[in-house]
Amino acid sequence: MMGNPTIGLDFQNHNMVFGVNFNRIDKVIQLQIETVQNQEMNEEKIAQLEAQLTGDMFADMDIKDQIHKLKLEAAGGSCDIDDPECEACGS
Repeated sequence: MMGNPTIGLDFQNHNMVFGVNFNRIDKVIQLQIETVQNQEMNEEKIAQLEAQLTGDMFADMDIKDQIHKLKLEAAGGSCDIDDPECEACGS
């Protein structure tokens, strides 16, 4: 099922991302302000964590959870196991 349409404005300069989105059906305004430095730091942390993966599912579980949380943070979403339509992470 597709989400409700939003009207938005995104702006990025050399070190900051600014976004405003309005969902006119749910009457929700979302504001996002993030520095590019934070995005780069998250990408570096993700790369470091991915380098630590061993291929052993049980040993890698905590590392994969940290990677998952960083990716959600970068996407500006949240993951709720009780939400069958979680689109933030695709699970």
